[in-house]
Amino acid sequence: MVELQLPKLIARVRFPSSAPSHEYCGHLGNPAYSSVTFLHRVESHSVAIAVAPKQPHNDSMRSFFSFPNPVNELAARTVAAGVVTMSVIALLFRVEPLVWVLAAGFIGRLLAGPRLSPLGFLAQRVIAPRLGMPRFVPGPPKRFAQGIGAVLTSAAVICLLLGADTAAWVLLTMLVVAASLEAFVGFCLGCWIFGYLQAWGVIPDDICEACNNVALRYPQNQDAIAQDPRPRSN
Repeated sequence: MVELQLPKLIARVRFPSSAPSHEYCGHLGNPAYSSVTFLHRVESHSVAIAVAPKQPHNDSMRSFFSFPNPVNELAARTVAAGVVTMSVIALLFRVEPLVWVLAAGFIGRLLAGPRLSPLGFLAQRVIAPRLGMPRFVPGPPKRFAQGIGAVLTSAAVICLLLGADTAAWVLLTMLVVAASLEAFVGFCLGCWIFGYLQAWGVIPDDICEACNNVALRYPQNQDAIAQDPRPRSN
C-alpha cells in the first residue's frame, strides 16, 4: 500500500514487507504536482519521494532568470579561466567577434547564471565536478562581478562599432587582469567591490546576508563557530 501525505513537499511511501526489491518510479497522479519523483532502490520497503509543486508561469520565469546562490567557487574560477583564454585570443589576434561572444556570455550569466551561458554550463556541470569537492560562496557578489564584466565587454563592443578600437582593447585588457586574478589567484575583484559597497550601505544588507555572517556562509560550521569564544572578523 502506498501512503502519500500531500501537499507536503516530502512524502513517504511504505511498501508491504513482501514487496520485492526493485526500482520504483511513476507519476503521483495529482494535477497540482509535477510528475518528477526521486526514488531510491527499495531495500527497507520505505522510500522518501521529493514532490515539487507546479509553479505558476510567472514564478517559473522568475526562477529561470535568477542567479545561483550559493555558487561553487571552482565553477566560478573555471568560467574566469575561459574568459581569460577568449580575451587573450581576441587581444593577440584582434578577433572582434570574440568580444561579442564575451559580452553575450557575461549578459547571459548576469541574467540567468549558467542557464544562458554555454561556458557557465560547461564549467558548472562538466569541469567543476572533476576538480574536487565544491567550495560554496555567496552568489550575489559573483553576480555583481558578472555585471561588471557585462559592462566592460558591452562598452568594448560599442567602442568597436564606433571605430574606437584602442579603447575597446584597453577595456578588454582590464577584463583580462580582473579575470586572471579570479582564475589563478582566487581573488574576485567584483566581489571585493561588492563588499565595500555593502559596507558603505550602497548595497542593502538583505541582498547578501551571508556576506556579513560567517555562519551563513558556511552553515556546516555553525556549531563550531558558536562554541568558539574567540572573536572573528567576517
